[in-house]
Formats: sequence, C-alpha cells, structure tokens
Amino acid sequence: MSTKTNIQEAVPLSDSILFDIHKNYFRKNGIDSWKKNVPYYVTSHALFVNQVATLTFTYLIEAFYRGDITHDEPLYCLELGAGAGKFMYMFLNTLLPMLETSPLKDLSFIYIGSDFSENIVSYWDSHHQFQPFIKNGSLDFALYDAEKQQDIRLRKSGTLLKNLKNPLLVIANYVFDSLVHDAFHTNHGQLELSLAATYSKSDDYENNPEDLALSFSKKNIDTHYYKDTGLNRILTDYLTDHDSSTFLLPTGAVSCLNHVHGLSQKGAIVISHDKGHVEMESCIGITTPQFVTHGSISLMVNYDALCRYFGHKEGEGVMGDPVYGLKTCLIATGSTLFNFPLTKQALVQCVNTLPSDQFLGLKNLIDPIVKQLSTKDILAYLQFCMWDPKIVSHCTEPLLELIHTLTPSQILLLKKGLQSSERLIYDFSDDYYYFDLARVWHDLAHYEKSRDLYLHSMQVQEEDEFHWYNLALAYYKLGNHEKTKAALGEAKRVNPGYEAVDVLMKELKLD
Repeated sequence: MSTKTNIQEAVPLSDSILFDIHKNYFRKNGIDSWKKNVPYYVTSHALFVNQVATLTFTYLIEAFYRGDITHDEPLYCLELGAGAGKFMYMFLNTLLPMLETSPLKDLSFIYIGSDFSENIVSYWDSHHQFQPFIKNGSLDFALYDAEKQQDIRLRKSGTLLKNLKNPLLVIANYVFDSLVHDAFHTNHGQLELSLAATYSKSDDYENNPEDLALSFSKKNIDTHYYKDTGLNRILTDYLTDHDSSTFLLPTGAVSCLNHVHGLSQKGAIVISHDKGHVEMESCIGITTPQFVTHGSISLMVNYDALCRYFGHKEGEGVMGDPVYGLKTCLIATGSTLFNFPLTKQALVQCVNTLPSDQFLGLKNLIDPIVKQLSTKDILAYLQFCMWDPKIVSHCTEPLLELIHTLTPSQILLLKKGLQSSERLIYDFSDDYYYFDLARVWHDLAHYEKSRDLYLHSMQVQEEDEFHWYNLALAYYKLGNHEKTKAALGEAKRVNPGYEAVDVLMKELKLD
C-alpha cells in the first residue's frame, strides 16, 4: 500500500471531506467520543462554568432593566453541540440559583441542549441527573445540525422556536472550530482561494483521522466570491489591510448564527469559546491552515471575521484576548452592546482574570505540590477553583492528613465546599469523585453522609473492594455491625486477597 493515498482532489476547504469525517466520528461513537479522545474539561471545570454563568446572568439583568425581556414567554438558551452534557449540567446548577434570587426569579428560563446526533441527544434525555430539570421545565433538547438551516423543535415540549419575543441566548463551546471554513491568502493586492487536497497514510482514515493531511494550492479570485455580501466585505477588508496573509473564514459559523438570529425578533446573544484568532495580525506568518485531530477534527476560529460580519449588519461583537489558548467572544447578532456596559465588563473579567487555559496551566503547577501545601492554602486553592470536583478529588489525600488541624471556621468552609462540589459532579466519567467526598465526610464524622455517597458511588462506578471496605467503616461508625460484616464480606468476594479486610475484622472483633 502507498504511504500517501490521495482521497480527495483539490477543492475549496468548505467542500473538504474533513468535515464529513468529523461528523461521522460522532455519529459512530456517540457519547463515547468524549470518553475516548475528545477533550472537554477545559470548558467544563467549575471556574469556567461560573465565569460563563456570571456573564450570562449579567446580560440577563441588564436586558431586563432595559425592557428587552418579557415575562410573556420563556427565555431560551440554546447550547450548540452540547457534547458530553457536563457543561450543561454544571451551568444549570450554577445559573438557576442566581436567577432564583434575582428580579428574574419569575421568568421561565429554558435551556436547550442540542446536537446533530440522535445518539447523543437520547443520552441526555435519559440521563438521571437531567430528569429534575426536565420535570420542572427548565431543560429541553433538540436535534439540530448547526450547519443546516433547519427548524429547531424541542424534544420534550414540542415547541418550534420561531418569532421569539425575547432574545435567544446561544452558547457555543468548541463548536465553531469544527464547522465548515474556507481558506484564503492575500498576495499583495491579489486575493487567492486556497484549495485543499486530502491525503491519508492509511485506508482506515475514518477511524484514524490523525493519518490525514492536507496539501494546498491557490487560485486567483476576486472579492465577489460569495453570494453573501457580508462575507465579500470581509474579503475586501482583509485584501485592503494585509499584503500577505493566510486566513480562514468560518462560513459554517456565519450560516449558523444567521439562522439563530432569525428565530427571535430581537436576534441572538452568542457566547462562544474556542481556539482561534481575535485579530488578523495573529495570522501573519501562517502559510497554510492547520487542523488538529483528537478523534474529531478542528480548525482555528477567526473571531475577528465573525465580529466584523455582524458589526456590518447592525450587530456587534466583543472579543477577549488572552495571551494564548482559549478565546472568548460575545456577539449580538442584531443589536449593539453599547448599552450593556456591565456585560462587556463581565466579559473582560471572564477573560482577563484567569482564562481557562491559563487556569489549567496553574492547576498543572499546583497539582504536583499539593501535598506540600498547608491546610489554609489547600482550602484557599479549592475555594478559588470553585470546589471543582476533579480538583477536590485530587486534594483528598492531603486534606485527610490535615483534617485534624482544621479550625471550626475552616470546618464550616470545608463542609459548604463539599456540598458545592457534590452538586457539580456529573455522572459521566470513571472518576471517583463521590468516593473521595465520602472519605472526607467520614473523617468529619458525618457517617450517614459518607455511607450515602459510598452507595451512590457504587451505582455509577464498578464495585471494588475499596468501596465495600470504606462502606463497612461507615456502617460500623453508625453502629450497624451486621451491615459492617456484610460489606466486608463483599469486599472479600470482589478481591479474596484483600488482606485489609481480615485485619479490620480482627480489630473490630467481628470475625
């Protein structure tokens, strides 16, 4: 077999087979995509979710006092490509309490998780943690392909989104980078369309997208390439302002946002996070567009182009500009953000205080040394991280070692933090978050809470000797010796060689 097989001749990038391969990956793997290769923690840790919820809440309050929100119908928040569902779950648990203690407490707020894959939408619909939100009417779902101009009908209520009186909120985390793009190059006054030929090192490129490669050629065109004059205007701007630059136009994102804009009389308010560019100067030196594979396929989002496009159409876009990594963009598709100063300031704080990528960099620095931190420092770190379950789990061992040193006020802080952390745990991954919370509650002498968390942990994880052993300790502290012996027996059944069971039976005089 050839080491480099041509699987598609040169075409405009938006016609590339790459985007079909991307969709097929999710159609085939469904929800397991995020359990395999597709990353999601960067947009679903507690600090990030809190930042987005605070930005959303700030906009809603300003819109309410400006008279832009009516109580006559629900206010919808549409998440595009909601993926594993973790952000959706954490966001609802963060934003809804904010709304309940605000002038918007009587507003009907409905969050819509959407995706093009029936497999993924069905997973959310049946997930036990979403059922309370479905029951109280604050959550619905939609099968929606962001690249198609199709109706959005809600799965549970049957409502068709159209002619909405309230603005439509839209959240897009790591979505626009995988929608279709076109690539261009400015060559000293001449605009060139980049044509992409696709090659693969293997025949099984559908399952191994990392084997794919693109080869680009160029074709001279003028700035009237599109039927959409808004896109042509951007081509003209870039050709005028840049002698030699390669850039992408996120045509799929533009099409999607034009569609959701038309669903409301007041347009859409879009909060987007993705890897990309916020100014054309960052494209200088780039000779060919690059794509990244992580199971799925993604490109860099040109947020400058998105903001220019809607700015030319009586809308406005505001971008954050972190030094590196994840970019943040707020777009009003049909109105100016001039009268929303607090919202714009919330965006600046969301980006500049500690962008998600930089937060993860800080986390990676602290993780190896967390056992060296004092009790006060660990609690401060957990509080700063908004008691993110992953970070609380990582800090469990040093917490248990230092728990005897806690002051009454620190114990109170820890208890409130553990409760917050539990509310944010989304039953999806194989992490032992409930198990670790149970261990901390046990050492705080809350044995019933510890017992309940061990039992719940065994419902979402495979049983093991450690769960049964620790559950036995909780039962013993609660004075239930019969269940203590039964739990230890289960630990021995799962792992007959687990000697700690025999030792504990003798210590507790239960043998």
